[in-house]
Amino acid sequence: ATWQQGKKGPPPIFCSIGVRHPRNIEIDIELRNYDSLNELFAFVSRELARFDAGNVVITAAQIPKVAGDQDLGHRCQDPAWLELQDRMHRAVSRLEPRGLSMLAYALARIRGWRDDKLIAEVLEASKKRITDFGPTDTAKLAWVLAKLQIKEQAQELWIALSKEAAKKICTSGRFIDISMTAWAFAKAGMAERVLFGQLATAAMACTELPPHTIANLVWAFAKTKNPNPPLF
Repeated sequence: ATWQQGKKGPPPIFCSIGVRHPRNIEIDIELRNYDSLNELFAFVSRELARFDAGNVVITAAQIPKVAGDQDLGHRCQDPAWLELQDRMHRAVSRLEPRGLSMLAYALARIRGWRDDKLIAEVLEASKKRITDFGPTDTAKLAWVLAKLQIKEQAQELWIALSKEAAKKICTSGRFIDISMTAWAFAKAGMAERVLFGQLATAAMACTELPPHTIANLVWAFAKTKNPNPPLF
């Protein structure tokens, strides 16, 4: 069974056996309510033994939201952090595309701490499931690679992301996914004229254009010297 499975709900974070325990659903809600790192990790210390893979991913996603610009290097030896890190490693094999993209995105946004082995595990698992990734998860994964400056060691994944972007992101109608993808490929120096032409066409079909995403798109096209007069 896959947790959160269903057409109306969000994509599943992880694959589970049977029905998810109600307490784990409550833990998700509680994790999202914390706005202090000390309170968040105090809760993690108390409840981590009860966490399932979904709770682990939600915790990872919450850390950069709560921390903001704080450098978290000083926390990397905390017992709760080390145990959570171990649980993240163990969770990777059970994650669905949404869970993989969420974990990767969180890891790329935590300042002052980096686990290269964990990142490599997430990217390898993502490469195997890349055709199952939706538009938003594909865009986030490309952003992660660019943000962490992972290029040569992930050539196959970049190629796969380009193909998936052309098929999914360029037809999704979500400007934020289009903008994030353009920024990622431009930042990494992996831009392809054909892909950027498709992204431009898709962007022109969008009706909602948040200012910051427009700025990212303009920068990406300027950076890659991909002029597209109809778009601009």
